Amino acid sequence: MTASAPNSAATEKMRLLYQDLQAANDFNQAAAALAQGQPASFDGVWGSSCALLAAALLEGENSRSPLIVVCPTQHDADEFAADLELFSPIQA
Repeated sequence: MTASAPNSAATEKMRLLYQDLQAANDFNQAAAALAQGQPASFDGVWGSSCALLAAALLEGENSRSPLIVVCPTQHDADEFAADLELFSPIQA
């Protein structure tokens, strides 16, 4: 069995999904706080949504600082990197 290439239109939609998150008022308030060096929290984020949140923070208008992601294991870091590549137009 051969693997098929992902549908490019679907892939592009996934890479633009972060824009929907950026449209949320609560997200913008938290991102602005982070940009000013203040704390912010994002509750209920797990699995692939962590990479989606990271993509939204990286692509946000307040994104001027590096984003550091800490994962508990190498396996988790690999999964996060793969998910981030799916959600972000920035290629790692």
